[in-house]
Amino acid sequence: MPDEFIRQWGDPTLYLRAEPIMLFDDLLRARAARLCRTLESADGAGLAATQVGWLRRLFAFRLSREDP
Repeated sequence: MPDEFIRQWGDPTLYLRAEPIMLFDDLLRARAARLCRTLESADGAGLAATQVGWLRRLFAFRLSREDP
């Protein structure tokens, strides 16, 4: 089960503009880790923060299933 609910095509949240990240702090570090866990749980290739409802310009990806 993913850490977060992943929004799918048609969800109005996906049409909103994500804000740039200005400071890499502990909150961002925790959110990035959570985004990566959600990506892993969903067995995905890439996941944007907007897809989990966090309107920031952050994206997690992996190149193949063997990559961490």
